Amino acid sequence: MNLICCLTSGVLMGMLFAGCSSLSTALQSTATAPSQPRHLRPAPAVVRDRMTRTAPDLYFDPNSQVPRARERRKLDHIAPALQDILHDFPDVIIVIEGHSDDHVVIEYNDHLALMRAEAVRRVLLNLSFPEDRLRTVSFAYRESSCPPEDGPCRQKNRRVHFRAALAMPEVRVEK
Repeated sequence: MNLICCLTSGVLMGMLFAGCSSLSTALQSTATAPSQPRHLRPAPAVVRDRMTRTAPDLYFDPNSQVPRARERRKLDHIAPALQDILHDFPDVIIVIEGHSDDHVVIEYNDHLALMRAEAVRRVLLNLSFPEDRLRTVSFAYRESSCPPEDGPCRQKNRRVHFRAALAMPEVRVEK
């Protein structure tokens, strides 16, 4: 696994040093990512507050998409509370946000953050969560919980965060 990470980061760093225009374009375009996945809007404050109280962030080791054993136990503990939110608010969708620190380059961090969110989603699906009520999104380090300048702060940014959202109503155009 470490060899793959080293090779991936080496290729990405090579692109960076070569001045690859697609890399700089990607860096510019991802710097302004939306705070909600497409077709979703923020849930009411009462739902957001309940989500914040019952679903703390889950943390990951550097370059890992596998939740630590402690974090997996935490997820098993909060899953019933998330189920209760879905039961009490039938229109709510749980957005599983993947985050990363600022190491390597943004494409790697975007992918890693998405893999973290997807790993948590798979656990919830295995716990019988409805697939249509879960969404994943990657923020990499665009929404840092603190400025990524030191080790403890970087650890806070290697996380999955839960957010409550509502689906946007479909717009129908009549002819």
